[in-house]
Amino acid sequence: DPFTPHLKVDLLPEISVAPTILSNFTASIAAVPGLRNELDAFLKGTRSGGNASFVSELIAKSALPPAEAAARGCRYNVPLINSVVLYSGAY
Repeated sequence: DPFTPHLKVDLLPEISVAPTILSNFTASIAAVPGLRNELDAFLKGTRSGGNASFVSELIAKSALPPAEAAARGCRYNVPLINSVVLYSGAY
């Protein structure tokens, strides 16, 4: 129960079990040519060109074409953004 007074989450046995992700979240990253290599280099801290430029490039790569954005009602590829977040957290 999360409302237990003085709960120590780090002492719960379930905290040591990694969550199971049942989707292939790397498929969205693989669909963008070169993104996985750039993301790996960024996460390792070995990317040439600086981190700020990578973030700008990532924003541009996650933007949808205008016609697709209008159809989806969103300017960005949300599955790609979710995949990048999960991949970064699992790294």
